Amino acid sequence: MTSLYTSAQIRSAVMALYEAPGPKGAIVAFVGAEARSFLPRDLRDFELICWLKPGCTSPDALRRIKRDGATIRAANNLHAKVYWSSAGVVVTSANLSTPGLLDGGHHEVGVVLARDAFDIQRLRAAARSEALTSHMLLEFERAHREYIERNEGNDVFHSRRSRSPRERSFIQWFRLGPDRPTWKWAPFDELYEELGVQNQNDLRKHGLSEAENFITVPDKYCERLDWLLCIDLRKKKGSLGWLCPNVVSKLTRHDEGWSPATPLEAVQYHKLGRRYGRTPFDITPTFEQQARRALMQRGVRTERDWWDKFANQSTLNKLLRDIAESMEVDASGTPAS
Repeated sequence: MTSLYTSAQIRSAVMALYEAPGPKGAIVAFVGAEARSFLPRDLRDFELICWLKPGCTSPDALRRIKRDGATIRAANNLHAKVYWSSAGVVVTSANLSTPGLLDGGHHEVGVVLARDAFDIQRLRAAARSEALTSHMLLEFERAHREYIERNEGNDVFHSRRSRSPRERSFIQWFRLGPDRPTWKWAPFDELYEELGVQNQNDLRKHGLSEAENFITVPDKYCERLDWLLCIDLRKKKGSLGWLCPNVVSKLTRHDEGWSPATPLEAVQYHKLGRRYGRTPFDITPTFEQQARRALMQRGVRTERDWWDKFANQSTLNKLLRDIAESMEVDASGTPAS
């Protein structure tokens, strides 16, 4: 047995374990945003078991790990931190996270044990984990974003090493398949200036004098903290932007923004940033150009055109695929898959 007294020692011991051939894995409570950097390059024979606890485990980290070939399982109330391979086992206090495995984070300890000194299968059975499905991941992501928004952009650990979110292009988002973060289009062809009376009152209750952004959408179209990709159909450039509503409520006929087709008002209180988390993808000039081209080809010039032509999910899926394929062809001559 070897004792480990710092995060650096724990990280080195874990990395050494993962150099061994054959199956390997981690059974840990929480998975931080930078977890992928602590794992082997090849994850095709790697199993991660963790707790999907909002504010503690990063849904984006799970996406990257799953994308790279790992098997992920979820276990409620899991608080163990065990890293293993054919070379041995590290039992530690450190989560699979930057605060746990980098100096300057938390004060962690651990021990290195021989492979036969710790029964990994017994721990796996006790955890009663289940395979992480795309539906579970998306449901967890919503709960995680609710936690972050309630806590003004902070997770449980308030990591001292704050990093900018990784860039994610539309093509990278598209290739995530069923695991990709969800969002909805929000087209408009005219502006209005005054929030509905109810939302003005809600703003004042939150100590705010004005909203950062707002838009009207059809009834039952979206919920609080859904990502909306707003598109100004009047413009050729600078027409796209993300909106993440803190509240979605019904307008009355007396409110300026009300219309029979779009009676809901989605209101974002603050600027986008940590409070709302990472956008589904980055809006680039190429994406904007190809999105505009796809809409023009379909004859979409007004908000009414949009709702008439994209009344079901299959037509929206075809639009997304066409945009992705156009971007791939422009970039490399190879269509998106």
